[in-house]
Amino acid sequence: MTQASTMPMVQASVPVVVKTQEQQERTINPAILAELTKQIKETKAASQNLESGLTEIDAVYRTKHPKLIGELHDLTQHLSLLQHMREEAAKKARKQESEQSDANPKATSDDMVKAVAAAQKKLKKRVTRLYRRLNNLCHPDKIRSVKYDPIRYDLTNFFMEGKQAYLLFDFVTLSMIHAQVVALREKIGEATQTLEEEETESLEDAYNLFMEERGNLERQLTAIVMGMNNLANSILFSVLKLHIDKNQAAASNVYRGLLIKKIEGLKEEINLATTSS
Repeated sequence: MTQASTMPMVQASVPVVVKTQEQQERTINPAILAELTKQIKETKAASQNLESGLTEIDAVYRTKHPKLIGELHDLTQHLSLLQHMREEAAKKARKQESEQSDANPKATSDDMVKAVAAAQKKLKKRVTRLYRRLNNLCHPDKIRSVKYDPIRYDLTNFFMEGKQAYLLFDFVTLSMIHAQVVALREKIGEATQTLEEEETESLEDAYNLFMEERGNLERQLTAIVMGMNNLANSILFSVLKLHIDKNQAAASNVYRGLLIKKIEGLKEEINLATTSS
C-alpha cells in the first residue's frame, strides 16, 4: 500500500508576476491549487479505502473472540456511565457557579469591559485605515495637480473635516466624507490612485488570496496524510496485512492482543474515573 509521506513538488505553469513595495517578485499559479485539489481528492479516496478495509477486517476477527468482545462491551458501557455521571456533576457545578456570578456581577462586568475595549480597538484600526485613504485623496500635498481652484478648495475643506472626524474616531462621518471625496475626484476625471498603484494593489490582493487558499489546501492534505499514517501504524493494519498474506492464525493472535490492550486501557480509565470522582 503506497503512503504519501512528503508533500510533492508542484511545477509552475503560467505565472502572474506581482511586484511588492520591496520590488520582490511573487507568482500566482492556478496550477498549484489545481494540483493540490487533485492530491486531496486522491489521498482522501485512498484514506477512505483504507478505513473501509480496516472496518471489514475488524468485523471478521471480532467473531473469533466473543468473550473478549463481550468484556470490552461491558467495560465500555461502564465507562460511558461514569463519564455521564461526571458530566452531570460538572453541569451542576457550572449552574451553581452561574448563580453565584449572577449574585456578584463583577465577572460579567469585567467581560463587558474587555468586549468594549476590543470593539474600540477594532474601530480605531478601521478609522485609521480610512483616514489614510482620505489623506491620499485630498491632503493639500496630494492635490497640487488639480487644475481648478474651487475643486481644490473643496478637497481641502473635506480634508479638514475628515481630520476632525478622525480625531473624534467618528467612523460614520469619516466614511461619508471619504465617499464625497471619491465622487468629487471621479467627477473631475482624476484617478483616486495612479494606474500603477491600482494595479499593484489589485495584484497584491490577488496574491494574498492565492496564498490563503494554497495554505488551506496544504493543511487539508497534510491532515489527510497524517490520518492515513496513523491508520497504517495501527495494530489493526498489521492484522489486515497478515490477513492479506493468508496468515489468518497470526492475524487472529495479533487481533486478540489488540482486544486485550483495549480492555486494559478501559480498566485504567475506569479506575481513574472512579478514584477522581
